[in-house]
Amino acid sequence: GTRHVQTTSDKIDNILTHRVLGLPIFFGIMWLLFNVVFTLGAFPQDWIETGIAGLGELIGAHMADGDLK
Repeated sequence: GTRHVQTTSDKIDNILTHRVLGLPIFFGIMWLLFNVVFTLGAFPQDWIETGIAGLGELIGAHMADGDLK
């Protein structure tokens, strides 16, 4: 008969689609991605907050006194 050689992709598929291990691995990867996104996203978020605060101060310095200031 013919012999089927498992490729790396086949091996990964066998692990990730395993009846018992598939879902825990999936949820672990999702948890990891969630944490990476929010950890790395904190840096630009801080920059944006600082920029908006600076812009607010700049605009406020040029506004006339009144209800909006």
